[in-house]
Amino acid sequence: YVRTEVSSVILRRADGTEFKVDMKSLSDPDLQYVRLRNPPRIFIKMEPSVDSYLVGYLGNDGYDYTVRYEVVEPSVLLRKTTTEPYEAQLEMEVILLGRIREVRRYVIIDNAVVPFTFTGKQSYEVTYQGYPVDLRQVRGSWRSGVQYEGYLVLVRDSQGRVIAAKSNKARMEQSAEQLSGVETGTMLTDHFKVVKPRIVMPNENLDPLKFSP
Repeated sequence: YVRTEVSSVILRRADGTEFKVDMKSLSDPDLQYVRLRNPPRIFIKMEPSVDSYLVGYLGNDGYDYTVRYEVVEPSVLLRKTTTEPYEAQLEMEVILLGRIREVRRYVIIDNAVVPFTFTGKQSYEVTYQGYPVDLRQVRGSWRSGVQYEGYLVLVRDSQGRVIAAKSNKARMEQSAEQLSGVETGTMLTDHFKVVKPRIVMPNENLDPLKFSP
């Protein structure tokens, strides 16, 4: 098998010569093989919900201040835009990006990998609703706060190839390979290079005072 051209496939003989075969003449197993080698085109729609709140801190020395935090909840719609059936398992990776204001670093605030298939009632559409991510719990957020910056959604076929990608940041989409699989809490440079994680521990002299919507 070399490639698919509309309703035909191009095959290569052992001597290197290529020839065209109508897909209708293929056996069921061969037709299934060809379909799996040609994953569907997928439209990605990402609509994260972002809410913010303030936390007030008061130290024993009388110094007090407030830090704004956010809660991010990812919501993804995947739509198959090709009509050919594709029932092999696919994989969606949803990466949320934040920025630690004080240290001027990006940070991975969530990374979820979700297997799915376009079968049954989900033959053309699959939705994913992630858990809310409270940025106050992200490494490095204490006292400085973390601001939500963006997302990256990747879809891989049954052979592990990236067949669709969507981000609200062009540079993030271009850096998809180096961001894939990075653990939550990992800090990154402005060019999305991994920085050795730095844990910012709470100051024992500071106590949270209140939450205000």
